[in-house]
Amino acid sequence: MENKVYYLHSTLEIPLSEVEDHIKNLNPPDGLDSADIKRRSNTLIISAVVEDSDLGKYTPTAVIKGTVTELKLLKELTEEEIEALEPDQERPMDIIEIATFKGELDAILQNTAFQYQMFQVLCEIAERGSKGSLEAIFIEDGQLKVVKITEGEVKPAVIKITEERKDVDIENGVNWRDNKYIN
Repeated sequence: MENKVYYLHSTLEIPLSEVEDHIKNLNPPDGLDSADIKRRSNTLIISAVVEDSDLGKYTPTAVIKGTVTELKLLKELTEEEIEALEPDQERPMDIIEIATFKGELDAILQNTAFQYQMFQVLCEIAERGSKGSLEAIFIEDGQLKVVKITEGEVKPAVIKITEERKDVDIENGVNWRDNKYIN
């Protein structure tokens, strides 16, 4: 049975520089040669790089997709620097770029070829994060597994069914086959 991701929900926020460092120094999972990181405006794309593969020439490999936002933080100043500020002078700020990976499976982890390997890369990135979480249900070596990484720490997780399926009332539904408004 092939390793596969079935469910993924992420709210990760990580400094872009940390993501770039991780990809640059990546120890790729089996089957992956490396990963490539590109930025287009405020979109971040981390692509699977596979040199020797039985994939067709035009088969897209998996990508992790995120966004980049700017976060303004007050600069840390010494007491002397704070006292030297003029009364109407604003405190200096640092601007940090943050990579965010928010959403469900198809919004973050796109294309199926080498998707599981890129999921492993995303989990490694999540373990470096300090804000947000990643939850996933996946098959690994024929076993159904679950992972939850919150603020960089792997937490215990279980699969739990929380809602009962509601039966569909066929009698009160729309009969699309005999509908006079549809020709």
